[in-house]
Amino acid sequence: MKTALGQKISLVCLVIGLTTLGFLANSGKIPRAEAASSTAWSISDLDNAVITTVHSGFLDGWIYEIKNSAGTTTYGDVYDSENIYSDGGITGGAEAVRLDITGVMDVVSIQAGDTIVLTGDGTPTDITVYLPTLAGDDILWVADDGSTYYDSGLSSLAYEAPIEISISLDSTSAYDFGVIIPEQTYTTSNNVRNVTVICNETNGWKLYVKSTSSNFISGVNTININSLEWSWNDGVPSWTDVSTTDTEVRSSSSPTSASGVTTGMEYRLNVDFASVPASNYSATLTYTTVCQ
Repeated sequence: MKTALGQKISLVCLVIGLTTLGFLANSGKIPRAEAASSTAWSISDLDNAVITTVHSGFLDGWIYEIKNSAGTTTYGDVYDSENIYSDGGITGGAEAVRLDITGVMDVVSIQAGDTIVLTGDGTPTDITVYLPTLAGDDILWVADDGSTYYDSGLSSLAYEAPIEISISLDSTSAYDFGVIIPEQTYTTSNNVRNVTVICNETNGWKLYVKSTSSNFISGVNTININSLEWSWNDGVPSWTDVSTTDTEVRSSSSPTSASGVTTGMEYRLNVDFASVPASNYSATLTYTTVCQ
């Protein structure tokens, strides 16, 4: 787990009442602590291509042709600045992808860090491709993290993709167990929080959850945080105590798609008989995702 450059994003959830969930989240692009990927993004079919920022003053100023590495098949193309994808051919198997960028009604003029988003049947399926400064026609080869190279062997780096990482919840509304009767168990299957992670790191990502304190708190009264348990909601529940240390919720050795990977988090609560006075108790949960 690389953390030298702070490659982690946290999301803070408030558990109240017994109990409510709100959240605070942020996301970003983080400089890499390791070399860009030198593994080609390989496809047999391309579904879409979208230029993130157009520059040409003409609808057909220059063309991006997405081809196989040998240049014998054009999977599809898109013009700057028209930015409408035209589908092309397919190959019999997955082949490395290259971009042929050619002036038509305008001279190619691309700024360093410009991007084009490609969607195909590779891994990942959606990829943000990062472009170098170009002031004329050129050919670039695409790595599976979105980095680009000047050669098919992926040894001459054109532009290194930053690590993109984000985390979000599907709802900020109250997450409340309501009135609790001691020695009963309360679940929240109708109020699941879906946590979505987006990470383009080639080696994948991990998602953690923890409490920022060891207790639910109401004034001087407390309930141990271990009374709260979590589980995924996409199968037979397997309950795990919430603790004050990061507990791995999910992980992958591959990057996510552009839309991310969503994990449904469900909680249940157990309170001992007469353990504390009746009141509103709160605690804070933190979700953290890191690139591996």
